[in-house]
Amino acid sequence: MIVYLYLLTYLTGHNSWFYGLGLPIVLLVTAVVEAVTFCIRKLPMSFLTGALYLISGIAVLCVGLELLIDRFLRQEIALGWSAIVLTICVIVDITIATLLSRRRLRNAVRRRLHF
Repeated sequence: MIVYLYLLTYLTGHNSWFYGLGLPIVLLVTAVVEAVTFCIRKLPMSFLTGALYLISGIAVLCVGLELLIDRFLRQEIALGWSAIVLTICVIVDITIATLLSRRRLRNAVRRRLHF
């Protein structure tokens, strides 16, 4: 992927977008995918913990993407749409963590949702 993006720099005539945006995005996506994969494979796994790892990865990816894009386009760092995604993901993560930590609540949800 990085080689493909680097080859595109020859078609565009300048490589500022590659070093400022393309390479950091590829590295961010790779790091988040590797972290989520590590958590799923090496840490204790259930349906809820898998969802917890995945949603946390999505939140980190969205915030990182917006920060990289804003830094490249406007030379400033500010959260906009990713703050909304982050808020929703944190609420869902807190809910899942609560379900994981309280056995009676988890059993009641399993009974009602047929997990």
